[in-house]
Amino acid sequence: MGCDSRFFLLSFQSLRIPGVKTLWTPDGEKPISSSNNNTVDLPNAQVEDLSDDQNMDEMIAYIREQILSTPINDLLINHCAGIAEIAAVHLANEAPDLDSARFAIDALSALVDSISTKLPEESKTGLTSLVNELRTAWVKVSSE
Repeated sequence: MGCDSRFFLLSFQSLRIPGVKTLWTPDGEKPISSSNNNTVDLPNAQVEDLSDDQNMDEMIAYIREQILSTPINDLLINHCAGIAEIAAVHLANEAPDLDSARFAIDALSALVDSISTKLPEESKTGLTSLVNELRTAWVKVSSE
């Protein structure tokens, strides 16, 4: 009943956010690969069997420690990328779910608007562009 750390990863596909060169994971910051698949390599990273309460408590404590030691900007930018991925998946589906995609895009837009004053300029520009690209994609898909 174990799960490997790929569970925590995001396949960025086209979600390149300028200035973001790492991805936060429970095993620490991992460099984003420059290969075409934009994945993160996590050698030997495995989560213990979480059916045991002690293992679960240890994992929660470990993840909490990792979160507290990671700059909040990095965590929030990573979550923005995750929300964008959710929107993109709903738009790219064979039968697009426009309502779910719109909800994710609106949530991303609200988050970006609320944190943008605290982000480095390059990240703010990248996230704003990402929201605009998703809105454009939504309009295109909704008119098909």
